[in-house]
Amino acid sequence: GRLAESSVDVESGPAPQGWRWLLMLDDDVYLRPRALVEALIGSAPSQRFYAGQVWASAQGHGIRPMRLPKHQNYLSEAEYPMETLPPFAIGPHYLVSSDCARFIGENSAVLKGVGTLEDVSVALWLLALQVHPVHIAHFANARTSGCVPGNQALLSLADLTPVGVLRLHERHRR
Repeated sequence: GRLAESSVDVESGPAPQGWRWLLMLDDDVYLRPRALVEALIGSAPSQRFYAGQVWASAQGHGIRPMRLPKHQNYLSEAEYPMETLPPFAIGPHYLVSSDCARFIGENSAVLKGVGTLEDVSVALWLLALQVHPVHIAHFANARTSGCVPGNQALLSLADLTPVGVLRLHERHRR
């Protein structure tokens, strides 16, 4: 299809030898894969790396757990008693280096998650290695950041409709 024309080959199954980073990505995210790979190769460490859209860094303050029981991101005080969440790269799009991904995989039987919040859980698990998230300004969320048409610096934009993904793809192909 039209989206596949400019995509980077994606492996499924066991990771190939020598891979450096793992990208966690929701299906409602527009991604510029070649630009992301170029940026990573040019500047990202291949070890002890965890990065994405880190709201605590971007907003300059901690994020409080959601305590409303009907909310999709609800955390009871029993599940998470602290007043603020650790800085974390939000779930729709984030990267971890291969050593961090291996640590999580090798210890998955003993690592306890934080409610249903996989992104917060990853942040806590990586704190055991003293790995902290790095904010990537070129990752954005359409609901909170909006979208600037023609923004060539944009690497990943989350929370889009399928039509939104297609429109961004068409704009960036020009």
